[in-house]
Amino acid sequence: MGGLGPSSLRIWDLDSGRELHKLKTGDFVQSIVVTPDGCRAVSGSAGGPYRVWDLESGSEIRQLPARGTPWALLITPDTKQVIGVCGPHDLGVWELPNGRQLRILRGHEGPVGGLARDASSQWIFSGSLDRTVRWWKLAGDGTSAIRLDGEVTSLASSSDGTTLVVGDAAGNVYCLRH
Repeated sequence: MGGLGPSSLRIWDLDSGRELHKLKTGDFVQSIVVTPDGCRAVSGSAGGPYRVWDLESGSEIRQLPARGTPWALLITPDTKQVIGVCGPHDLGVWELPNGRQLRILRGHEGPVGGLARDASSQWIFSGSLDRTVRWWKLAGDGTSAIRLDGEVTSLASSSDGTTLVVGDAAGNVYCLRH
């Protein structure tokens, strides 16, 4: 999958190099995530909405409401939920099969620049330009945070879920263990 100009995505067969589908996104794609089974994708463009795609047919299945700049998206491994920016500083959690918004996660004071999850997908981690990393229990309430030296621009979690690696705009890399 790759971008093509300001308003579309292309899906290729990597073995043959043949283009399979050209998807009309409406604006520059700033984030995209694919389900673990490779059947669906969700793309985010400035100002929203998120678009859910069937990758076999190349058709848009539905749209998910969003505002702000969608720098990061995340799909749970069971493909039941998608998490992404839904407001200037907020995250939304939607059911992927039907598009119903389950909740809004509030707490950041700046745009969210990265998302990650633990191995069990019970915890979601978000990093923001407000210099914080927050962690959220996906099925619960509340949030905790740690403040770092620079604006958080990226997050990645180890495959076993014990280490969160964080990058900031000041050039620092942090390894957080949980």
